[in-house]
Amino acid sequence: MNKKCFLYALIACLAIVSSNAGALAQSNETRHATSLRNAGALAQYTFTSTGWATFGIVLPEGQATDGLAAGTFPTQTDVKNRWADGSIRYAILTAKVTAAGIYDIRETAASVGSFTPVAPATQLDLNIEGAHYISEFTASTQGADLWLDGPLVREYRIRDIPQNNGVAHPFLSNIWDVRMYNDGTARVDATVENIRDVAIADGVVYGVDILLNGQSVFHRDAAAPGANPLTTDGCQSTSINNGLETGNYIRLTSGALAGEIALVGSASDIFGSYPLCFSGAQENVTWERVLYHPYATRWRRTFAINGFTEAAVVPDFAPFIAAEAVPAYMPTVANYPRTIRNGQGERHDILNFGGMCMYTTIGRYMRNNLYLCLQKKSCYS
Repeated sequence: MNKKCFLYALIACLAIVSSNAGALAQSNETRHATSLRNAGALAQYTFTSTGWATFGIVLPEGQATDGLAAGTFPTQTDVKNRWADGSIRYAILTAKVTAAGIYDIRETAASVGSFTPVAPATQLDLNIEGAHYISEFTASTQGADLWLDGPLVREYRIRDIPQNNGVAHPFLSNIWDVRMYNDGTARVDATVENIRDVAIADGVVYGVDILLNGQSVFHRDAAAPGANPLTTDGCQSTSINNGLETGNYIRLTSGALAGEIALVGSASDIFGSYPLCFSGAQENVTWERVLYHPYATRWRRTFAINGFTEAAVVPDFAPFIAAEAVPAYMPTVANYPRTIRNGQGERHDILNFGGMCMYTTIGRYMRNNLYLCLQKKSCYS
């Protein structure tokens, strides 16, 4: 057999193996779904802790029409999409889980009733060079999008633009997602965005405060003075023993380059230094660490109100696969637990690098007086 024929035969063999593996996975999922149906259950979800559980489920056509219940817990069903025959395709379920365990998801009557939620007073304050841009949320806010509504939980979303004395910010915006439960607890998601498609949109430095019911729950300063002067020479700039971490933004506060902002690149394991890309050479210049929000990015924080606790949910993907919402994966693929660490503490603050990948500097580019390092990804775990 020549090399070309061998290659074709190998490809055909791999295709058959892949097809058989996919069929095996689908067969396993089908048997699982059939077994559940024979027992009267549509799925089995695992709750590894107690508290409020609000989670999604996808069902194949014809499985359930009215509502769904998790175990024997009172369950609210918010149907978001239906099949052509009117049966539930996608729904959000809410239940208060009082004991960890594995519970069947079964069809039940549709959720009925409502309650009067206690809406927390929320306030976002972006301090941009002394000008305070404010966004607030109440349940009566005009334009609120009702996402969940029933006897157990109600959730609103509202998109807003922070304002300073009635003047909207030209390109920053935010989202409030407020989920209120019938026991008075609540969860608030605050998202700040710099994504609006307007000509003047750019990166911006600001301080941020979030208040819930008049209490401060989140604060970040716009700037903090840096220690030890820097010596800069384009992308060869270094900062040694200054407490900087990869992903920090710094702004020069003296010298001819004052006002320029640079992103801290990866530390060198050999020299213990951090590359910083500036437009020119400066010696012994002062600097400050800044909370810089680049264009085309957003950040988000979630807060618990009045003792809210959330149950950890492990979904059953068998009905998702049967409904062809997600693909079937080969059962031979192992699910290895991995802990993401960077060796220097958690880096999950807003507008910073997460703990997934480190980067090495290989160049730079400039945009509107902001010099950033072009980076090559080098993932680790």
